Amino acid sequence: MIMKLWIARESDKSLYLFSEKPIFEKGCWVEKSGYGYCFTELPYDVFPEVTFENSPKEVELKLVESL
Repeated sequence: MIMKLWIARESDKSLYLFSEKPIFEKGCWVEKSGYGYCFTELPYDVFPEVTFENSPKEVELKLVESL
């Protein structure tokens, strides 16, 4: 199973994971649905290629079965 998610970096370098594509509104990234501001905060040093300028980026989460 693969789940599509979105990540976006704020201007202060913090990084957030969203369940749907966020929009930039009132100075921060928010979900369009208005149900919440973000799915979860990620460590700021992961995904260094994602910047404030090129956010948001789509990512895929894949469940890998262990043997």
